[in-house]
Amino acid sequence: MTLADPHKQQYYGVELSWGYTDHPPLVDVDDSIEYLRLTDNNSDVTINGETFTAAPEMEIDIGRQSGSLDESATEIDFLRDNINDEMTAGTPHALIHVTIYEFVNGDSGDQTLIAYKGFVYRTLRNASGQEGTDRFICYTDKKAYDRALGVPADAQCIWSLFGKGCTNYHAEGGGGPLRDSFTSKVDLDTIDGRTVDLGDVSVDATGLGPLWQDGYIEVRGLRIKIRTWDEVQSAGSGPGLYDITVELVEEPPASWASAGPSRLVAGCSKTVERCGTSYSNTTNWCGPGYGILPYNPIVEDKPS
Repeated sequence: MTLADPHKQQYYGVELSWGYTDHPPLVDVDDSIEYLRLTDNNSDVTINGETFTAAPEMEIDIGRQSGSLDESATEIDFLRDNINDEMTAGTPHALIHVTIYEFVNGDSGDQTLIAYKGFVYRTLRNASGQEGTDRFICYTDKKAYDRALGVPADAQCIWSLFGKGCTNYHAEGGGGPLRDSFTSKVDLDTIDGRTVDLGDVSVDATGLGPLWQDGYIEVRGLRIKIRTWDEVQSAGSGPGLYDITVELVEEPPASWASAGPSRLVAGCSKTVERCGTSYSNTTNWCGPGYGILPYNPIVEDKPS
């Protein structure tokens, strides 16, 4: 990667934002939107009142945008030391928004314009053989609509087109599978590869294991899905508290070990049996026809 030209007058500023959640607030859980702002300038730059940290080794290639759904990817190469470890490999755990600003220094009067808006589709480690770097592959928001809208099904549940799950209310009140009644504050006591011990979960997990097994752990708005659930619970350190172990589909980033209180979010297998036994919501079950594809972590509602 080459250093930014100290003589050039036009520079880019890249703003990455994530951390939005549509769940009700939980005490001590950080649900605020996170921002990472970097510029390929040789020194820090202020854009729209926000400081962009100098990262002169950063390289940006904005893809050709034709206005169609089949748009070219925009690629951003970072030194790994400049970005959060939660964002450095594979498919992001949740939607990460990207805004690229172009600004002009010097005699031009510090003009600023938005050159690109989109989202991170995936990341590549050591792209083009450059060790210690990560390449972010980004598309504009319009690209999110370039997907099949339905699949044949004999029976299917109601899902929001680009949402996070069932929005219908179950018989007990509260929200659907991914809403109010089925979220819990947890501490990630120990992380051993993909295995995470959750200490003192404030739910009676007996009989609710399948709900959590189809869900995910959310840390600062980024998520990893749960693969398996330890059904053998023992009493925790106080009344109504339980010690629980889960295996995630991928290894959590190292920073999650010190993340503090996080979210355990329930899920749904999208079967009629689970809809009835867990959510008492079979009256909203659909019949034969086409079903909307379920939640995709790369395609979800943006923060308002």
